[in-house]
Amino acid sequence: MPAVDCFEEILFDVELVHFIQARGMLWDGRLIKRRIVDGKGDFPMDCPLHDSLLRVHYEGTHLNEEKTVFHETRVDNNGEPLEFSSGEGLKNE
Repeated sequence: MPAVDCFEEILFDVELVHFIQARGMLWDGRLIKRRIVDGKGDFPMDCPLHDSLLRVHYEGTHLNEEKTVFHETRVDNNGEPLEFSSGEGLKNE
């Protein structure tokens, strides 16, 4: 991804492609469950998001007159979404 001037305005358009929430059922790491089929209804409030796997497509655009796109996962990442686990902190380049 090209460098962006720290005073430059940019816009990120992000699309959530896939979300898998996993956590220890016994809270000590001995047993893990994963949701492999989405259910119906609201996301349970007791499910932590810090141990979830996410896949997103995003497009970064300079907010200049030309509205120049500087990075797009569908083009610059061989069409593959960015995959990361929540709670990992910043994504390294």
